Amino acid sequence: MKDRIIKASDALFSQYGFSKTTADEIAQQAGMSKRTLYKYFESKLQILDTLIEGKLSQLRSELDEILKQKTDFPEKMRRITTSVAVSLSGLSHPFLEDLQRNTPQIWEKVSEFRRQMVHVFFPMLLDEGIKEGHFKKSLNKGVAVLLMMNAMEIIINPKLISTLPDGLVQQVPVRPEELFDKIIEIIYDGIHQGESIF
Repeated sequence: MKDRIIKASDALFSQYGFSKTTADEIAQQAGMSKRTLYKYFESKLQILDTLIEGKLSQLRSELDEILKQKTDFPEKMRRITTSVAVSLSGLSHPFLEDLQRNTPQIWEKVSEFRRQMVHVFFPMLLDEGIKEGHFKKSLNKGVAVLLMMNAMEIIINPKLISTLPDGLVQQVPVRPEELFDKIIEIIYDGIHQGESIF
């Protein structure tokens, strides 16, 4: 029953945001009464907390597993991108903005995940890329991690996109997973024709 509630909430939160979704709508989407819903969760906020914690926990596990795999670096990058993209696919920009504005305690969990990516995951990934010869040995890892950190910030803080001129905003993918793919493509392949940025 909890899984049904979480699945229903995920769909509604992504489409309408957390604030505009009611417990009645979640119960209806899950095919149960609101009274039954409250047997499993004390509040709509607890549902959201469980949903976000589940997404982040699953992504952490997937990324850890991918890093341990004995595959070549390009394939590892592809799997990482796919894993993050799938996880982000349910987090629309309106939903993320809603979290940041109205649920600071939940938003802090998303921010903490970003910090873990910056301090642990990104440096490990860069070290492996250097070791396998995909990045230059002279790569400034501090700058590279800074680029990845800001890429993650753009994903989880959609308000940054609105600071672009109107003509450029229209060129930015709306779906977070598509935006992440484009950012990784530029970081990995560079912006010069036939020349890696690293």
